Amino acid sequence: MEGLNNEFKSNATPPVKDGFIRLYRGETDVPDALPIPDWVLESPEFKSRPVGSFFTESYDEALWYNEQEGIGDGNMSYIDIRENELEQYRASNNRGKEFSARGKAEEEFFLPAEIASQKNKFIK
Repeated sequence: MEGLNNEFKSNATPPVKDGFIRLYRGETDVPDALPIPDWVLESPEFKSRPVGSFFTESYDEALWYNEQEGIGDGNMSYIDIRENELEQYRASNNRGKEFSARGKAEEEFFLPAEIASQKNKFIK
């Protein structure tokens, strides 16, 4: 994918190419979070949890998530996915349904870490 890991200082993101769908993510990194005990950090469940893998087609939903579940700093990400590959990433169609915190697996997309890591960051 072209232009990976670019950081935008506004929501002026490039246009979506033909044959692609843009997915958004409201980033939720919370500084000074409560410390996590070592026994939790070492557990297989903790190590295998999805981190940074959920996206939505809705910019507004992603922004809400940043504001309600994160620190509301406007940090957002997007990634463009080929239309013909999109349904395999719908959370209700894969492992993501187990982790859909808000019960919206039909509306969320759970991307493998190697794809999610290619997201482009921007600030609302």
